[in-house]
Amino acid sequence: MIKFFRKIRYTLLNKNQTGKYFKYAIGEIILVVIGILIALQINNWNTKKQEHIELKGYLNNISKNIKTDLSNLDTLLLFRNSVKLSAIEFLKIADSPSVSSEDIKNYFKNHSNYLAIFDTYFRADLSGFEALKNSGYIGKLHNSNIETLLFKYYETIDVIAAEESSVNNFVEEMENEMFKDNVVRALLKMLRRGFNEPNDIDKTHKIFQHHAFAGANFRMSNLKTLFEKYNQLQKTGSKLIHQIELYK
Repeated sequence: MIKFFRKIRYTLLNKNQTGKYFKYAIGEIILVVIGILIALQINNWNTKKQEHIELKGYLNNISKNIKTDLSNLDTLLLFRNSVKLSAIEFLKIADSPSVSSEDIKNYFKNHSNYLAIFDTYFRADLSGFEALKNSGYIGKLHNSNIETLLFKYYETIDVIAAEESSVNNFVEEMENEMFKDNVVRALLKMLRRGFNEPNDIDKTHKIFQHHAFAGANFRMSNLKTLFEKYNQLQKTGSKLIHQIELYK
């Protein structure tokens, strides 16, 4: 192709057709410029296509993280609800003027795995979101539904972490009070022997009324704000997964 153009230039010069030569030269320059612009445009399209593929990959990883988060959250909610029910039953016994042996035994039979002193945390997988932020591609989602939901989802995780920390720290303080006053060891000793010795039921009832034991259960029976945030995270996560699936 280059030889072809060169031949035309030489022919025009040899025939002293200078005017035509300059017109041809200008036309050739224009063709070269157009060719460069087309090449740049193609390169730009390829770059955007590759960036889009990479961004989609980051979003897919986030979607996988969220699906795992929501599955773990379902398990955590089952536990939290069981602890809440256990705490409510505990407080009923603690607030009763008197209790029977059956009341105490049934409580530990039905709720021994969900005592209020068992603390737990929701652990979200942040790897996909952190990778997206470090990639620099997050700016390409500016003003989109995905961007709004992303920040709402991970901000809610931060709020949940703070709320859970508050709850668990309070329960840990109450637990320390229980151990300091030796009520946990005394309760476990009576539990192991099946509350069969005289005064075991009265002693257990008093332990239930211990300020730290009652305090921990009262806190675990009142987790409205935390459950609201769990619910918000579920809804936002589901919407975000849906928006990522729509992203083409």
